[in-house]
Amino acid sequence: MGKFRKEIKYPAASSGVFDPARNKAVMNQQPIPKGKEDFKMRKGFLGIILCVFLLGIVFPFGNSASGQTIELKMSHFMPTKHVQDRMVMRPWAEKIEKLTNGKAKVTIFPGGALGKPPHQYDNAMKGITDIAFGLQSYTPGRFPLTSSLRLPFMVKSARQGSEVLWHVYEKYLKREYKDVKVLWMFMHGPGQLFTTKKQVKALEDLKGLKIRSPGPIMSKVLRQVGAVPVNMPITQVYTALERRTVDGVVVPWEVMRPFRFYERCKYATVADIYSMTFFVVMNKAKFNSLPADVKEVIEKNSGMSMSIVAGSEYDSADKPGKEIFIKNGGIIYQLPSSERERWKNAVIPVKENWLKEMKAKGLPGEEVLNYAIKMLKE
Repeated sequence: MGKFRKEIKYPAASSGVFDPARNKAVMNQQPIPKGKEDFKMRKGFLGIILCVFLLGIVFPFGNSASGQTIELKMSHFMPTKHVQDRMVMRPWAEKIEKLTNGKAKVTIFPGGALGKPPHQYDNAMKGITDIAFGLQSYTPGRFPLTSSLRLPFMVKSARQGSEVLWHVYEKYLKREYKDVKVLWMFMHGPGQLFTTKKQVKALEDLKGLKIRSPGPIMSKVLRQVGAVPVNMPITQVYTALERRTVDGVVVPWEVMRPFRFYERCKYATVADIYSMTFFVVMNKAKFNSLPADVKEVIEKNSGMSMSIVAGSEYDSADKPGKEIFIKNGGIIYQLPSSERERWKNAVIPVKENWLKEMKAKGLPGEEVLNYAIKMLKE
């Protein structure tokens, strides 16, 4: 066969000039045989496939072939000003997206947009949301051993309590959360007593006061000291204080700012009475469906490290909460150690009854409590 000539480019259509010599060359141009043309096309196509394959190796966290991002919904009931939203959940969501190079994106739904406070755990378990933040005490009896750390006069700081809670979870509590993937657990700082009209300086001052209780154990504590516990989610407390259906509330200092309790409470009695436990859990099926690399990122940025972060941020938020209370005319009374001992002795039956309840259920309550107390002393 003759030697094939080099391809000649056609003249630009816009030139408007007829060139006989050039057009003759074009007319004499012989076509490229079909076999070689197909070979060149296949070679180019294989090159493209190879490039795509290599890019997948170099950028393992790139989006899937469909180009879709894995969307994860994170639900909680706190206002956006709350420290857990601003300083914990949002930075965590941004970190997950960054470390997966955008392969996974966490969108936060605050203020109970995806469910009321008592429904957060079930919503995560059922897949209504992918990730949920909530309190174990909003579903009484569901997490019996977890409640060991909610007994009165135990925790000195949120960081300390959060670290110990994670240790207790890993050793004793996994069975209580078998229906979900636990991401982290934590506690808030010591709760104080805030009242609207009556200043509380002694045990006797509590008699007959209607105090909002955060959960079953604290309700027993309040009854034991002569107060009347009123159970309601924290999102309803401001209205209750405003309408005077309650005389006060037991909460940590940090709650003053996001829920504006400083507008309704005039007196604070500092006694470090209790602390509450919290969870951040994920739908188990959703977690298991994630690609291995995304699961690894979430695993490495959960657990003890996030428990400590969440607890530490609660501690940090106590100071500005106290400051805004004082700024708005709040009066603080530090309970003397001798009077605090009276309060502690008065609520010993609450601890004893808790141990009896755990034993009746066939649960190692005493072992768990002793372990928690030991860890809190270290």
